[in-house]
Amino acid sequence: MGGGDEYLADRAVILAVSLVRPRGKFAMTRPARRWLLAVVATLATTVLAVVDGAAAIAQEGPSGPADVGIAVAPNPAVGNVSAKMLKAMQRDLKVTAEQAKARLVQADWASRLDPPLRQRLVKTYAGSWLAKDGQEFVVAITDRSKEAMVRASGATPRLVARSEAELSAIGARLDTHATKTKRVPERVAGWVVDPQTNQVRVEVLPGGRADAAAFVSAAGPRQSR
Repeated sequence: MGGGDEYLADRAVILAVSLVRPRGKFAMTRPARRWLLAVVATLATTVLAVVDGAAAIAQEGPSGPADVGIAVAPNPAVGNVSAKMLKAMQRDLKVTAEQAKARLVQADWASRLDPPLRQRLVKTYAGSWLAKDGQEFVVAITDRSKEAMVRASGATPRLVARSEAELSAIGARLDTHATKTKRVPERVAGWVVDPQTNQVRVEVLPGGRADAAAFVSAAGPRQSR
């Protein structure tokens, strides 16, 4: 974690000191898909609409046994972008033109693999993201028995304690508390569901830790001390 962060993996909420207030009154609590680069390294997340009735899917899933992967072919044509965009990616990511194209292809592949993976994983799905190298597609899960299927699909499984649904519920409690009381501490910059740490991350401006802890406590979720 970056300087000023306090992090305990067994806690559902992390209070992190931030020197910059995010734009807007509150940071979004629903994950926002960012496949190309980590604009904020620990806040890179994914979002897909919740599949209604997904719990009714059999354990074997729609494609066969639970350990059989999902086949999604990459589309090299996605890397054929304008010279201007390619140059911007090379500058911002400090990569070669070929590496930039590879990132685009991998991002597209991951975005198409994620929905069927999520459908197969059902309640054990805990989020997904591309690693900093732009190539490794990480899928967080709460059930070790799903690891083989994720690997067979070409992704890297990461075993975590809380599902995406659980994290979203915690973020929703913070939202509800903020709406109900209409009072959020001035130095609480916002909060976001962060699948990479498997926590809800509360951004706190310097000097606001005590107020933030009280706000989180009143909302219900446990936070790091």
